[in-house]
Amino acid sequence: MLCLNFNTYAQQDKSVVTEKTGLQIGQKVPDVLLYNIHNYKTKTAKLSDFKGKLLILDFWATWCSPCVTMFPKMDSLQRKFEGKLQFLSVTYQSAKDVLPFLVRFEELQKNKLTIPTIVQDKELNAMFPHLQLPHYVWITQDGIVKAITGDKEVTEAIIAESLSGKAMNLAVKADVASKKTYDPMEPLLMNNNGGDGKNLLYHSIFTGYSEELGGGGSVGPHINEKGMRLCEFNSSIPWFYKRAYGDGSLKFFNNNVVQLKVKDLDKLESEGEGAPVLKWMQKGNVFSYELFVPTYMASQFFEIMKGDLKRIFPQYTAKIEIQKVKCMALTRISKEDRIKTKNPESRSYMDADLLGMKLINISLDAFVDRLQAYYFQGASMPAINETHYKGKVDLEIKGNPGDINNLNKSLLPYGLKFKEVKRKTEILVIRDTKNKPVTNKQNSKQLGR
Repeated sequence: MLCLNFNTYAQQDKSVVTEKTGLQIGQKVPDVLLYNIHNYKTKTAKLSDFKGKLLILDFWATWCSPCVTMFPKMDSLQRKFEGKLQFLSVTYQSAKDVLPFLVRFEELQKNKLTIPTIVQDKELNAMFPHLQLPHYVWITQDGIVKAITGDKEVTEAIIAESLSGKAMNLAVKADVASKKTYDPMEPLLMNNNGGDGKNLLYHSIFTGYSEELGGGGSVGPHINEKGMRLCEFNSSIPWFYKRAYGDGSLKFFNNNVVQLKVKDLDKLESEGEGAPVLKWMQKGNVFSYELFVPTYMASQFFEIMKGDLKRIFPQYTAKIEIQKVKCMALTRISKEDRIKTKNPESRSYMDADLLGMKLINISLDAFVDRLQAYYFQGASMPAINETHYKGKVDLEIKGNPGDINNLNKSLLPYGLKFKEVKRKTEILVIRDTKNKPVTNKQNSKQLGR
């Protein structure tokens, strides 16, 4: 009621929004029986009961502020042209939604409206389908559709001209074309609700467990000309924090650098394999998430994701802390440079069966990051790079890179070796928001996705 000054068209409800068909200008209107009429001498009437008057059907809804703004104007026009003009307001909404609204409106205006209102209408909406409100259908005294307009044409001068019998050249109201209906009770763009999403600029979606989605998702955010996108399916809560606070796949926080300082660990990780894990997922402990931002917002991507997590999981607080922990440090054991790349282009190969990896023209930082993200997921200690080597390298690891003994055997010809050290490094700590004291548990096992 406070927004009646806004003169904008509103989208109609799904029950009445269709392609523009139905009766057109110049056609005769069938003498249908109308139901659920309020503020009229009878609850039902035929269209022929209004014969001899200019009948203007006013299609409206309580949420359409331009529609409601027209009420006093229509009431005034009907009083002025009494006996010659009849407005008939029509809405698809129910009596319980409409009648209390009209009572409040009349109290606010301190004026009793004279215009009859049809509620829960189907017949007239089917006869005159439309996409936008307000919508006006002008019917002549002998039952012919004379005009279909918006609210700007409903004026004293135009009504007087119509009553005089002069030929009218009113612009036909043009609705926005639509191939699909929009259901305001369903999510926008879901199942093509309101469009196919091809003009999507930004969105963020969280859902609970879904059998249809399976598991996994993006390795990292994908970037194209439209923007930046990341999706994760049926993943545990820590998994989302690892993505967000790692700023992408290369800095991904593995389990060996994540601490869960929470009272109820069962909400964050699962025990066992197979059926017990599935049951744990179905209890509402995993979620799916997708974030898409336009290109100009790409630099804010992970801050936006952190904000989403804060809103969706307010019971947890995440923070990166510097702690001194045991690490596997990559070091140089030879002064001779045996690793400098001989190739101008970067390439990498990582065997899915843990049978080896080959890196061409890649930094040692990237090499350690790949080990940490893929092969050291079950390791108790994180991998770090202490070689201080700035150039690009060529490396080939035969066998399982996740086996530290096998890894060091492959690195020996390159003058490299992993050594156990104690170093200050970044640890992702997830706590209960209330900071209740709990046991400091270094998470050394695989978190359920």
